Amino acid sequence: MRTDWLKKYPFSTFLIPVFVFLHGINYAYDWVKINDVILFFGYIILATIGLFLLSFILFKDTIKASFFTSFLLLIFFYFGYIQDMISVASAVFFQLKYYIPFLVLIAVITFYFIRKIRREQLSKPFYFFNILFCIYVCVEIVFLTFTIFSVRQEPLKFYADESINFTEKISPKSKPDIYFLVFDEYASSLSLKQNFGFDNSDLDTFLLNKGFFIATHSMSNYATTPFSISSTLNINYFKNLHRTKYPEDFPAAEKSMYTNKLFSFLKDEGYSIHNFSVFDFEDAPSHQKSFGSDLSIKVITHKSMLHALEVVYEQINKDYPKKQLEKTLHDFSTTINNKTIQPKFIYLHLLLPHNPYVFNADGSLRSASQYNKKADAYSIKSYLNQLQFSTTIVKQVVNIVLSSPQNKLIILEGDHGYRLVPIGVDSTFYKNYVSTKEHFKNLNAYYFYDKNYVSLSDSISPVNSFRVVLNTYFKKDILLLKNSDNKNKY
Repeated sequence: MRTDWLKKYPFSTFLIPVFVFLHGINYAYDWVKINDVILFFGYIILATIGLFLLSFILFKDTIKASFFTSFLLLIFFYFGYIQDMISVASAVFFQLKYYIPFLVLIAVITFYFIRKIRREQLSKPFYFFNILFCIYVCVEIVFLTFTIFSVRQEPLKFYADESINFTEKISPKSKPDIYFLVFDEYASSLSLKQNFGFDNSDLDTFLLNKGFFIATHSMSNYATTPFSISSTLNINYFKNLHRTKYPEDFPAAEKSMYTNKLFSFLKDEGYSIHNFSVFDFEDAPSHQKSFGSDLSIKVITHKSMLHALEVVYEQINKDYPKKQLEKTLHDFSTTINNKTIQPKFIYLHLLLPHNPYVFNADGSLRSASQYNKKADAYSIKSYLNQLQFSTTIVKQVVNIVLSSPQNKLIILEGDHGYRLVPIGVDSTFYKNYVSTKEHFKNLNAYYFYDKNYVSLSDSISPVNSFRVVLNTYFKKDILLLKNSDNKNKY
């Protein structure tokens, strides 16, 4: 018969990862980077083959090996859903360390059950699951084909600005090094005082003593990182932005910054671009794991056991977050100290004080089980503790930059303020990307080597930061925009 092959071969086992990946790609097609996904998919397929061969050695039977391998794969890919169901059913969120031995026990019981059951009893379910996952995969392929050939998301556009003329070359011969230092979700001192009663004047005093100008009433232009950074580097507001939904809308923002106006101008002016951010740019890939590449895999595996394995890895390698930070700062410092004829633009973007809240206030590391708890992402105490450590890093970075003998310009900012301020009396959690006015109050400080701060104001926002730089040091005559675009904000 034509369907005999569905009764003989373990198609469903190998179609499970295919289905999961196709479904993830369909879910966030614009965001997923196919090269990263294909590489990870290859690893998963190799692991599936290895697991199936091991199961076959144990069971000496194709059907039984297929069932056991499929069971383990479903546990792996849908681990998060299992956690959620158990939490809802028991009304308790158990720690990860309790799930692992529980699932190991279930796997042992399943192994014993499959070993004892007769092969004939599994034949019909085996046939059924082969047909089922063939249908699932075919449906996903149809959806993917439709997605590929359908109209894609409209690219983000910026408002036209006739005052910007980058073609005219009247820049000075002596060009300062430029540093764009971003500390993710670092709120302004005013916001910290108003919302949490937290006194951050120590940082303000440090910066003022170093000769910085602090925009105490600054507000970011968008409350999500990709939109905020893209707007800053394109020195403009988005014209056709209707929402900032995660993750569907993030790819458009990332694409809009990939070939941003500022970098294009600086390259023409002879600058070398050094990227220590979480984003990739044309001719300047990230020195770290890029946000987009990392998210490509997380979009597909966000409910899988991969997260649990990462937590276990972090628990075993307890110093990993600290070593990662130290490496970034070392590479950053090395780049500064490299003497070159070219002027440098260096973009450093650290995920501090943004969650996960890995560090205590004194810089000691918290345990992975602590900062991976769901509730910890919304903990104001954890945020303020990591913010205090972040302040130490801010001072360290500023001192590194100021030790360089070249003339320099520094823009130090939080890309947005603290975004998880609870709303409502009984509200403990709420969606990460629902924005209110409080979420925009960001750290924003400037250091110009000649202290020419006449064009800065107490309420300047990031969209105008590089407009001021280009006007003051590159002899441009670009109009400053209003510091907020309310229809795009809240």
